Parts: sequence; C-alpha cells; structure tokens
Amino acid sequence: MRRFPLFHMATIKYVFPRKEDYSFIKTRKGENIARSYGSQSKRALAIQVFHAFMKNMLEDVIENNTVVELPLYKAAILIEQMPEEVFKRLREKGKLKFYITQYNGGKVYVPVYRYKKKGKNQKFRMILGKTMFNRLVELVNIGKRYFGYTSHW
Repeated sequence: MRRFPLFHMATIKYVFPRKEDYSFIKTRKGENIARSYGSQSKRALAIQVFHAFMKNMLEDVIENNTVVELPLYKAAILIEQMPEEVFKRLREKGKLKFYITQYNGGKVYVPVYRYKKKGKNQKFRMILGKTMFNRLVELVNIGKRYFGYTSHW
C-alpha cells in the first residue's frame, strides 16, 4: 500500500486513511460525538475538523498576512510575491489578467507552501478555492502588500 502522495499532492485519504484507528476521539457516556456534530464516524469528524482548521488558517493568511509555521521540515504557509519574470511570462501568454497592476506596483502575490528537507529548499504554489482566491485577488488589486519573493531562506 502506498502511503505517500505523488507530486506533493495529497488527498484526504492520505491524511486520514480509512484503516487507521480514530479511537483517540473521546466520547461522553451515552453520546455519539460524531453524530452530534453531523458526521457519520469519528474519521469523518476528524476530516470535518481538519477542513475547518485549514479554512480558518487560509483566511487568516490572506486577510492578516500571517505566516503559519509548521515544525516538521522547517515548513511554512504564507503568501509571497511571484517573481517578476514569471509574472511577465505568464501575462504574455494571456494568463493572470484578473490582476490590475496599476494599484499594486506591478506585484502579484501567490500562496506558497515551503519547506527545507535535507538542506534543500522546496517551494510549491498552493491552490485556493474560488472564494478565497477571489478575495486574495481583490486585496492585491486594491494594493495590499504581502511578503517579497525569496529564493531561499
């Protein structure tokens, strides 16, 4: 059984495998904690809590320019400036038309997940849902600033 996702893309089945034991989620006597929160099982409740956490964390990163530091591999989730040459190249191909460069000084910001493993820096752009992506574009277009581009840290 393969436990690690391909191409650094994880689905919920990798984060919460079906065959794992979720008995660490405690219940009160006579109460089904999962059903009281509208879930079918303890695994479904864990997934529900995880999704709520991720949503709140991403909203905080977008609205308040927060950096979420993750202890494993010196990792972080943040919004960072896209390199200017990458932005120009994508713009020439007809992409990123929704960014108005007049108010943001020609800078475009994207959410990234970055980590350091075995002395090597890795950085991956994150994909946001439509609502959060539109909010990020709206904030960038009215001039909100985030972190500058860093090739390493």
